[in-house]
Amino acid sequence: MCYSRCSIVTMLLCILFIRLFLIMKSKEQILSDFGKRLLKLREAKKITQMDLAVKVDSYPNYISKLENGKSEPGLVILKSLAAALGVTVSDLTG
Repeated sequence: MCYSRCSIVTMLLCILFIRLFLIMKSKEQILSDFGKRLLKLREAKKITQMDLAVKVDSYPNYISKLENGKSEPGLVILKSLAAALGVTVSDLTG
């Protein structure tokens, strides 16, 4: 079979796109992973959602939403959470 140069390039670009798509995490997966890390760190410090919420000037239901991957934290809350848990933002975000 003979393929033109254009169709070969198109096929290669499609393959590259598919491979990139398969390795990229979805926003939902990123939030879920973050929530699991937050929960694990909070439980390791033996503090409640209420205690953490007070430390970061927030509400327990917001902490719950973060831990369940239902809310996206901003930079300020990330820094506050990291400080309250005694870790870096990098540790918290993975």
